[in-house]
Amino acid sequence: VPSMLVGISFAVAAFPTLSMLFVEKQGEEFSIYFSKAIANILFWVMPISALFIVLRAHIVRVVIGSQNLSWSDTRVASALVLVLTSAGILQALTPLFTRGYYARGFTWRPLLYLLIGSLITIVFAVLALSGHGGAFAPNWFLTMLRLQNVLHPEVIFLSFAYLLGLVISLVLLWYDFDRVSKTNVRKLGGKTIFQSFLATIIIGLVTYAVLNLTS
Repeated sequence: VPSMLVGISFAVAAFPTLSMLFVEKQGEEFSIYFSKAIANILFWVMPISALFIVLRAHIVRVVIGSQNLSWSDTRVASALVLVLTSAGILQALTPLFTRGYYARGFTWRPLLYLLIGSLITIVFAVLALSGHGGAFAPNWFLTMLRLQNVLHPEVIFLSFAYLLGLVISLVLLWYDFDRVSKTNVRKLGGKTIFQSFLATIIIGLVTYAVLNLTS
């Protein structure tokens, strides 16, 4: 939810300026402004997501209550927080790309790519519920999440299917937007993602170290 609030807020605020720059045929300024919007969204979303990921078990037990969950249930809920928080980073960028398309007069393209992502999510969700979740989330994935002994990992596979659909949707949106707009949004955005990712890693490591020292 915080990720979507940040993403929608910046997308709505950027839409009038993007529309004006497109009408005035200022392609370079359009690209720069769009890339700055991406930077602003990631500046807020990624560090917050890092804190949620590092502190996910504590957040789950505080919100739900430690007496209402066993440690096994806590591990499952923590894994859900990790996957859905990662999905929230991608979801925060989606409103900006859709409004970038709208500003350029392409209203059907974002609908198509989001529909493709939704169909992929549905397909893999059905596979997960039918017991074939290991086809796209193998054992190493469960081991990484410390869920190798969980009896029913289908709920994790469902969240992973949602994440996979978002990844594909955003890749399609970003690649096609860069192509139809004939700008260097992808190049500028890639640099911004690297910088934000590096800062997020540092925040995550510092938080993890402090958590270990105080526990």
